[in-house]
Amino acid sequence: PLFWSMIRKEALHSDGSRVPDWISFATLEVVLAKVLRRVRNKYTKLKLTRAHTVTQNVRKLKEEYVEKGFLGQGCFGRCIWVEHATTRHSYVCKLISKDVSTPVEEIHAELDIMKQLDHPNVLRAFEWFETDTEFAFILEVAEGGDLKRQLAEVRLQGHTGLTETCVRVVT
Repeated sequence: PLFWSMIRKEALHSDGSRVPDWISFATLEVVLAKVLRRVRNKYTKLKLTRAHTVTQNVRKLKEEYVEKGFLGQGCFGRCIWVEHATTRHSYVCKLISKDVSTPVEEIHAELDIMKQLDHPNVLRAFEWFETDTEFAFILEVAEGGDLKRQLAEVRLQGHTGLTETCVRVVT
C-alpha cells in the first residue's frame, strides 16, 4: 500500500486517485528511495542523517578534484565545475573566501544547515575542504538550468509563470 500510494502521489499526470498506467524510471527511482528511507527509519535504531555523511576532507582540493571551468560569482565567493579525480563524476565547488567581510561562524552555520538538509529539491553537499584562505563545499550539480533563466524565457513567450512540470525539471 505504501509503495503504490507514493507512486500515485509522485506521478506527474495523475490526479492521485488511481495508479497511473505507466511511470518513468526517474519516478520509480524517486519513489523507491522514499519508500526505502521510510522502512529504514521505521525499523532501525541507528538514525543516520546527511550530517553523518558530509565530512571534512583533510586532503587538498586539487588532490581530489580537477577544476573544469568557472560557473559564477556572488558576494561571498564563486562556483566552479569540478570533476572527481578518481570517479570522474562532475560536481560544483562553492569556494568561500575567509576574509573580514565573511564571518567564519556564518560559513560554519551554512555548512551545518546544508549537512542536515535531505530533500530532492535542495542541492546536496558531499564533502568540504578548508584552507587558510577559503572554504570549499562540494555540491551536487543542479540539472535543468537556473530558475531566473527559465522565468525570463516563459515571460518572453507571454506566460506569467512556470508550469508545475517545468518547475519539476528545473528543480
